[in-house]
Amino acid sequence: MDNWPDIPLPTTCPSGIRDPLLEDEFQSGDDAARPQFAAPRCMPVTLSWNWLHKDHLATLRTFQKTHRASLFLWTDPFTGEQWEARFSGEEPVKWSPLAKLPAYAQVTATIKPVNEVK
Repeated sequence: MDNWPDIPLPTTCPSGIRDPLLEDEFQSGDDAARPQFAAPRCMPVTLSWNWLHKDHLATLRTFQKTHRASLFLWTDPFTGEQWEARFSGEEPVKWSPLAKLPAYAQVTATIKPVNEVK
């Protein structure tokens, strides 16, 4: 399995986990919760770069083309956890060239962590 390409760390990468409890509030106002029987699923992560050099963008685009439907190893830069992940969404990699910096672009990539590697 291939690793995430060697490009600069993203400026932001918000992520989260869907809560593993099914919750409900009764008419009396009491809360009830029960655990789901499936493992909690991770939300898609949107990696964002305020500016990314065109060479690094080309590396990212090539990596996305070769891993369109396959898993790769991704390390969360905030927590250091390593995940098996895949690209997610209709436009998993988007970019917009920066007018004042012609060799750079504003880039977002959407990935979905699937399984934590322990």
